[in-house]
Amino acid sequence: MAELFKVLVVDDEEYNRLLFKTILERWGVECHVAVNGVEAIEMVKTGKYDLLFMDIRMPGIDGLKVTQFIRNELGISAKEMPVICITAAS
Repeated sequence: MAELFKVLVVDDEEYNRLLFKTILERWGVECHVAVNGVEAIEMVKTGKYDLLFMDIRMPGIDGLKVTQFIRNELGISAKEMPVICITAAS
């Protein structure tokens, strides 16, 4: 059996997480969600993801700092796990 494409969605807004999860699962993608940067870091430490959607503006650790941590401290390259930054800000 083929392995599913695995995505992590990181967003502090419940509606946004639900929207991403609904769309991605309709496309046959395995979708995991994190509600903040700390949770995202822990999930990336323990699991492998093919793609990460990262909210830039979150309380606590923002998405840019989380992405820097993933790249610099965890040593996960953009080729191994691309990060697509998302925001609702205009």
